Amino acid sequence: MKNNNKLLEIVSNEKLKNGSLVERELWLRASVALQFINMRTELGLTQTRVAIKMGVSFQQVSKFEGLVNSPTLMFLMKYAKALGTSIDVILKDIDN
Repeated sequence: MKNNNKLLEIVSNEKLKNGSLVERELWLRASVALQFINMRTELGLTQTRVAIKMGVSFQQVSKFEGLVNSPTLMFLMKYAKALGTSIDVILKDIDN
């Protein structure tokens, strides 16, 4: 929950969204992570369960969701697949 509050604070910050390249990158990473977290929790999945489905450690999922690591495109694709969706579904509403 604490992590979600941090992400929500970043995502709702218009200055970051429209700021420098570094600021926009942070905003985008937080937006993507929040989309994945929301979908994961709606499905009732834990980080560990998603990690098992992805074939990675739960720490990798935790670090992505906590903005510690920047995910690769392959990681995002695996995560989306573990949630039973595709990456385009996750990304389509990022700017709204």
